[in-house]
Amino acid sequence: MTWAGTRSDILRRPNAARLAQAALLASTVAVFFTGLSELAEQWATPTFSHGPVVLAVSVWLFGRALRDDAAAHRDPPFRTSRLGVALVAGGLVGGLAGRLVGIGDVAAYGLLLWAVGAILVVFGRERTALLWVPLSLLALALPLPEFLYWKLTTVLQDLSSQVAVEMVRSLGLPVYRYGNVIDLGPYQLEVAEACAGLEYLLPTVVFAVLFATLANIRFWQRVQLVALAAPLVIFLNALRVTVIALLVDRYGPGMVEGGIHAMQGWVMLLASLAILGTLPFLMRAAGPSRGSTTPVYALDLSGLGDVFTAQPAARTMPRLIGLAGGSLVALSLMLPMPPARVEAPPRASFATFPVALGSWDVQPRTLDRWTIDTLAADDYLDAALFPASGGVPVHLFAAYYADQNAGTGIHSPKACLPASGWEIFEIGETGLDLRDLGYGRFSANRAIIARGTERQLVYYWYEQRGRRIPNEFGMKISSIADGVTRGRRDGAIVRFATPIMPDGGTEAAERRLDDAMRAALVQMPQFVPF
Repeated sequence: MTWAGTRSDILRRPNAARLAQAALLASTVAVFFTGLSELAEQWATPTFSHGPVVLAVSVWLFGRALRDDAAAHRDPPFRTSRLGVALVAGGLVGGLAGRLVGIGDVAAYGLLLWAVGAILVVFGRERTALLWVPLSLLALALPLPEFLYWKLTTVLQDLSSQVAVEMVRSLGLPVYRYGNVIDLGPYQLEVAEACAGLEYLLPTVVFAVLFATLANIRFWQRVQLVALAAPLVIFLNALRVTVIALLVDRYGPGMVEGGIHAMQGWVMLLASLAILGTLPFLMRAAGPSRGSTTPVYALDLSGLGDVFTAQPAARTMPRLIGLAGGSLVALSLMLPMPPARVEAPPRASFATFPVALGSWDVQPRTLDRWTIDTLAADDYLDAALFPASGGVPVHLFAAYYADQNAGTGIHSPKACLPASGWEIFEIGETGLDLRDLGYGRFSANRAIIARGTERQLVYYWYEQRGRRIPNEFGMKISSIADGVTRGRRDGAIVRFATPIMPDGGTEAAERRLDDAMRAALVQMPQFVPF
């Protein structure tokens, strides 16, 4: 018997297949353990609690697609996909990097790359193309990057607020909008991130994809169904605000306090799922397929169990062994790798911030409990700086994080200001020259915000271990890099704001901010270390 024949016989044995599959599963879990732990933590939060549902739906659709492709198991492609090999390698690097820098998100994204690459390696490009729906759906199970999460939240909040105000006004009720705060007179409603729709949008999109996949409708109708998910959530959220306005107008604010507000959110989610699930019936009734006798939803579950328990083809076994070998190599590199250790340097507490800064008097303030919990900072400073000779004050806010990759991270003012009722009318970057204070030249964000008739000029930046960074993406990248090279991921956001008065205008506000910044930043390094 030739070696080729002997090898083929070995690979056909059930025990060899089970051993290869077990080795692949165990080594992959070990490599991506950091990412899996991060996913478990994120899935326990309200925003990403749909993660397990996404995973279950993806696996089901994956098995359904393989069941309908009868040759998938017995006739794998002759050549291995080079793209698949590259994605597998990139995913393993992500798993190693996640362990090295101690950031679960990096390993979680690496796991997604690895999964797509492994499927390409085993099934080839043509069959993987048939699996694009469940593979794309897997991305919705991952937590969004912090900066992307807040950008989407801001957009959804703004859209929800605008639509809600127009709907309330159409009923003839008095309503005013300041940022994301809707003033109903006796009751003020904040369209917060939970109400903005992300908490309901993501699961709604998942079920829209599921309905579109299972429904016997045309492709363009499926696209329409998925595309309707976001507008539907925004509309229903605006409808919820309208109902609140009616209840406040008829029965007073007591009707919408406490559990009723939360219950309306769940009603909104269930209503969106019911509407999306019903739409395929209406599309069939009004479209070219009306009169068809085939069921609207194809719910045939037969044969799915056989898909996942079938013996892999002998030609597939070397690929499974290769994937397991790659994971084992990555694991061997990871085992001697010490867990990431990051330490924040010693610093003074903001509680000891001076009460006088030259010609400025400092009056610290305390944030409310909800804001403190949302901020999730290790330390913060919220203070009003008043000129000793009298005049217009400057507001100083700083939030310090010992590890910016733990917890919720720094919130962008682009999301926080509208939540406080401020509208951002103008925003961009401006150059600051503070070399005489040791801060060098850097770019900061400059914004003009308004609430009613009040206007303010705002400067803010992210203070990152001796560097000033104006944007969230750059902040995240520098934090990851410094975590590896310097063992530090601490940092802060620093924000100065002052009213724009009618008599002095923007120029006077800029001079006032410059004076206050120079007085405060001299002290800042002991609270936010370089």
